[in-house]
Amino acid sequence: MAPPEARPPFHQQTVADQKTSAAARRLIVKGAEHYVFAPCNGIFEPKFALGDEVKTGQIAGHVHDPIMPWKEPTEVRFNGSGLALCVRTFALVEAGDCLGHLASDVG
Repeated sequence: MAPPEARPPFHQQTVADQKTSAAARRLIVKGAEHYVFAPCNGIFEPKFALGDEVKTGQIAGHVHDPIMPWKEPTEVRFNGSGLALCVRTFALVEAGDCLGHLASDVG
């Protein structure tokens, strides 16, 4: 898959832009470790895309404070590893909003 900076913006991606495989995969969402939530209010800037394989502790993105833009953005990290099934686009978020979720191979 192309690096994030070489991909079209999320809202312009199509199925053809995503990596495809001839073999089907059986996936499972294990629970809380497969979800990432906004720790605070702000504007979320994702650092992952649909179809990315991510690792525990990897940066999921940053939440920027629009009220105090000089403040360092809040880093958001994944609590688990897996395939990115859902990603929140660059958008306004509130604390507790889901920013994305993952799934792992069954077995």
